Amino acid sequence: MESSSERQERIRRLGRPTVYQRRDLAQHFFLSAYLTVVVGPQAAEAAGVAKELVDARSGSGFSYVDLAANMAGIVFAERLLRGELTVEQVAGQFQIQQFMPDVADLPEGLRWEEVSKQLVGQGNNSLAGRRRLIIQRIKQL
Repeated sequence: MESSSERQERIRRLGRPTVYQRRDLAQHFFLSAYLTVVVGPQAAEAAGVAKELVDARSGSGFSYVDLAANMAGIVFAERLLRGELTVEQVAGQFQIQQFMPDVADLPEGLRWEEVSKQLVGQGNNSLAGRRRLIIQRIKQL
């Protein structure tokens, strides 16, 4: 999509963006925003959850922090698509704290044995419960 010289120029201008000092959270946020535009919010969310489930089995573990960045990116893109935000506003005034909730208390690094138990049910410690908490935090921003 970009030539090597365009990539170098992009990196020179942007540096290595982070969300809460984490590059991976910026990647989750902006990839989910992109996927929302291209394939829709449900597919973008499903992709994020699927990636975390793979991580629970063989990677860094399931991260509700990553999931929060995914969900925040999805809501961000939806607001742009609905016209609630303009590209000009984002270009001139974007601050991640306006879109990304506090994630300090969300669990990370969960292995499959632990996550598989959270896939069912609606309680606060279930995937559904934590998803509700994340969405509630995003709506409060």
